[in-house]
Amino acid sequence: MLTETICLFTLYLNKLKLLLA
Repeated sequence: MLTETICLFTLYLNKLKLLLA
């Protein structure tokens, strides 16, 4: 579903932020 995809995408962005931080 769309909401599920957005949730996964948000988690993915958070992982990138932690790696780039």
